[in-house]
Amino acid sequence: MRVEVRTTEEGFEGAWFEGDILGVTAYGQHCADGQHCKIRYDGFETEDKRPLDVELCLHSEHVQVRPVDGRLKIQLPQHCSAGYAVEASCNGGWWCGVIANLRTDVKEESWFVYFPDTDTVESYRRSELHARLKNGTEQTGTWRLRFYS
Repeated sequence: MRVEVRTTEEGFEGAWFEGDILGVTAYGQHCADGQHCKIRYDGFETEDKRPLDVELCLHSEHVQVRPVDGRLKIQLPQHCSAGYAVEASCNGGWWCGVIANLRTDVKEESWFVYFPDTDTVESYRRSELHARLKNGTEQTGTWRLRFYS
C-alpha cells in the first residue's frame, strides 16, 4: 500500500515521505499501543545501496501515516494569503509550513514559506506547494484542508 509517513525521528521531523507498507503485525517488539509495520521509503538507500526499510509503530505520537493520493488532489487556491497552511516539496519530502508572504521581486508567482519545525523561511514557486491536509477523524480516516488563524 502506498503511503506518506511523518515521524519525529531526527532529520525526518516536519516532513512527509512516500513509501510502501511492506507488512503489518498486531504488535511489535517496542510497540505496546498499536500496530507495527515495515515501510520502504522511496529514494532512500542503505550504505550498501539496498532500499531503506524502516520498522515503525503505527498509532503512536511519533508516527503519522496517510494515503498518498490524498494530497495530490488538493491544489492551492488561486489567491492565497499569509497564514495558509501548505506543504513544500524539498529533498524528497513534503515539508509542513505556513505561507508568510507573496514574493513580489520575481516573475513567476512565488511565496515565502515559514517552517515552524526548523524556524526557517524559504521561497517556493506555486508548483512546489500544495494545500496542507490534516487528519479529519480517526473514525472516518478522512483528510481535509488545514488553516491557521
